[in-house]
Amino acid sequence: YHQRHCAIGEIMSVSSPLDSPADVRSTLPTQILIALAGLLLVFLEGSLATWSIFYASVPLPTIAFIYYMRVNYPHLLSLPVILLMGLFGEMMFFDMLGSRATGLMIVALLSQLNMASQQHVEFTELWANFCLIVLVYIIFRLAVFFVFYFTFPDWRAVFFQAGITMFLFPFFFVVMSSISASLSQLFGSNSR
Repeated sequence: YHQRHCAIGEIMSVSSPLDSPADVRSTLPTQILIALAGLLLVFLEGSLATWSIFYASVPLPTIAFIYYMRVNYPHLLSLPVILLMGLFGEMMFFDMLGSRATGLMIVALLSQLNMASQQHVEFTELWANFCLIVLVYIIFRLAVFFVFYFTFPDWRAVFFQAGITMFLFPFFFVVMSSISASLSQLFGSNSR
């Protein structure tokens, strides 16, 4: 009887989750907003594909977004979100299932590898690292295309896509830095 009474008393003394205050320092709402922003960038890529100049070789702002976020705020853009962005892009562009998602995961992991050394470097070093990551992504996608079709796509379109993505990186970087600075002033600063 005494053991049962103590066990019931212990159960009754356990507080419910409603008794404790909410953790307002959670990064989950920010992570959800960043995931939605990533999915919107996939839509942006899709809309750029309708322009005649970009029809076969759309710039890749998702790579710039992933690179910027993984270098500056790695805890806010998780690998499952990047995988979801890749799968969503594959469904939207009718790509081979897994090729874009795997490529974006490679971009995230390569960005993460150099993260500690890239936080306090000049912009030209960031740009050079980004260009190397874009080349790795393009080579990976070419290899996957070759394995499935035993041929290569139009080289001009591939090099135009890589070149325009590398060329537009400073624009993407300034826009994302401005948005990040504005949001940190508005909501308080996030530590890296």
